[in-house]
Amino acid sequence: MKLPKDKIIVYSALGMGLLIIGLAAIFIKLADAPGNVSTFYRMLIASAAMAIPFAFNFSKTVQKPPVRIILLNVLAGFLFGLDMLMWSTGLDITGATMPTLFANTAPVWVGISAMIIFKEKLHKNFWFGLLVAFAGTAIVILQSGNNIIKVNAGSLLGLGAGFFYGMYYIITQYARKFINTIQYFWTSTTASALTIMLGLLIFNHPVTGYNTKTWLLFLVMGIIVQVCGWLLLNYVQGHLPAALVSPTMLGQPVITAFFAILLLDEKFSVFDVIGGIIVIAGIFVVHRSVAVNNKLKRNAVNTG
Repeated sequence: MKLPKDKIIVYSALGMGLLIIGLAAIFIKLADAPGNVSTFYRMLIASAAMAIPFAFNFSKTVQKPPVRIILLNVLAGFLFGLDMLMWSTGLDITGATMPTLFANTAPVWVGISAMIIFKEKLHKNFWFGLLVAFAGTAIVILQSGNNIIKVNAGSLLGLGAGFFYGMYYIITQYARKFINTIQYFWTSTTASALTIMLGLLIFNHPVTGYNTKTWLLFLVMGIIVQVCGWLLLNYVQGHLPAALVSPTMLGQPVITAFFAILLLDEKFSVFDVIGGIIVIAGIFVVHRSVAVNNKLKRNAVNTG
């Protein structure tokens, strides 16, 4: 079946956004700075870069978004900032394995919330595909060395990050119906930057004194990852449900692995390849289940 032109644009934006976001961990690894500092400058630079486009766009908008929607945008940015803070802090405490694994529970929270808040009826294949994708992610992450799941500080921080990330998607799905991409992006990104800044003050992480390479990487993270990558994803979130976008992001570790091979000369085992294939298969099942759901809804409307 041939996709309509608008759907091709949306899915292309989703794929390109996922590809760009996959670079985030590579840049953090290359930067000589704590993860929280890298994410702070990523948000701050993106907010500064989009301030003028936001002001121009907002001034030209005839029907301004309601105050409650702007407040929801701020809340979404706050939740995304908490996600970044908890995930990167978990990495500092216990390494990448457990926090990353638990952070990938976001689609579960999204699926449950979509059923409760938006009354979405998710096909059983949605949960099957999600389970398959999560299993593939676990294979990629756990085979790296630590294959015993321990409920420690890093794991709990990762679980919290996954919850806040999921709530960010749910709020975005609703708010994007009432506000355009640029306005949503700038408001939420600025709120995220302020949230992470508070985290830096609490953890007493220095925000100055880094080398030239690290400052350039901060700039690249802000412009490439946040502005280009997340602007695309914010656009997609206005056209596709959170229950579909969130599981797709499980492909991020797979994309990161490919970039690590190309840019960092890292070596990966057969388990990495198998896990990556399983993740992609799971995401495909999720997308097909949503397509089936939409078809059933259309048929019900036509016959009703």
